[in-house]
Amino acid sequence: MRPSNAEVVLAYRKLFKNGLHAIQYAKPQRYVLRDTMRRAFRNENPAEFNSERIENTVRFLENATRDNGIEHKVLKNLMHVRWWQTSLVRRRHRQSGSELIYGSPEEKILAKGYRNFDNTLAKLNESMNMCLR
Repeated sequence: MRPSNAEVVLAYRKLFKNGLHAIQYAKPQRYVLRDTMRRAFRNENPAEFNSERIENTVRFLENATRDNGIEHKVLKNLMHVRWWQTSLVRRRHRQSGSELIYGSPEEKILAKGYRNFDNTLAKLNESMNMCLR
C-alpha cells in the first residue's frame, strides 16, 4: 500500500525533529542528518514505507536524546562516519590532483571499511526493525 504524501511528510518531520534533538543541534551533524534524510526520502521507493520501522526509529532517537547511553553513542558514531564519508567525496571533487587516487590501496581500504560499517548498520536495522541510514 502506497502511503499518502501527508504520512510521508509527517514521518520526515518526526524523524528530523527527533534527530536534531538527539544530536543536540551540533553543527556538522545537523547537516549530515539533513543530507542523509533528504537522500533517503527522495531516492527510496514509497511502496517500501513502513510506519512501524519509522516509529521504532523515532523511539530510538528519543532514547538517544534522553540519556547518554548506547543509543546516543551509536547515533554519534553514525553521524561521525557519514560526515567523513561525505567530506572525502567533497575533497575529491575539489582537488583534481588528490593524493587519494581512485583504485589506490588507501581507497580500497576505506571502501571496505565503509562497506563493513553499512553491513553492520543494516543488521542493526534488521534486528531492531528500524531505518537508520
